[in-house]
Amino acid sequence: MKRLRCASLFLGLTLALARAETTVQDGFNKESRNALDGAATETGESSWEATPNVRILKQDDGDGAVGVRDEQAFLLRLPVTAEAENVAIEARVHPDAKDPNRWIGVGMGAKGTLDAMNVNINWPLGVYLVLDGKGHYQCLYNPGREGVATTQQIQGGDATGFSPGGWNRLKVEYHRKNNTVSMWVNGEKVVSSANLEKKGFVSSIAVAGLSGYGMNPDQRNIDDVVLTTP
Repeated sequence: MKRLRCASLFLGLTLALARAETTVQDGFNKESRNALDGAATETGESSWEATPNVRILKQDDGDGAVGVRDEQAFLLRLPVTAEAENVAIEARVHPDAKDPNRWIGVGMGAKGTLDAMNVNINWPLGVYLVLDGKGHYQCLYNPGREGVATTQQIQGGDATGFSPGGWNRLKVEYHRKNNTVSMWVNGEKVVSSANLEKKGFVSSIAVAGLSGYGMNPDQRNIDDVVLTTP
């Protein structure tokens, strides 16, 4: 009986660890798709939700990436479980427009509409990090709800090692219990455990992914997405 109890405890601990260390990855090395929405991720048994203008572009060598069909706002996201105490989202991005009002970002927040005319790309009740085509980044949080523009800046600056014609890596990690956020641009930690509790911020993290606005159509803008809930 004691041996069975030990075995049960070990199995329970193993399952708990498995739930606590979920990783979802996608390099988009699959067939080209006119719509990313509904596509399965390469690992992690998850599926994308996306605005209709987001698509998978694949080169002749098989290397895939995400692009958009127009210059309108876009969003692609993956579900995040309510049990996840920590959530991290990262990706390689190529913001090919030089207008500072046009950007790509990684973030997480409440689950809102994916309607192309009404999508909120500013991650309501969440946190996000954006990069524009000139290499300027902004670290942000959004205490407002769907359809309310109340974005607040934590920090901003010029990205170290910015590649205007290539890829740049963005990462956001949010700790629910401590209500803190850390952010990285090209491997440099630009925000370290910023305390959002002091700002009165209350999060509602149900999804994580990427969003943006004003990209040139049918260009490779997003690749190598990793979502972890450590």
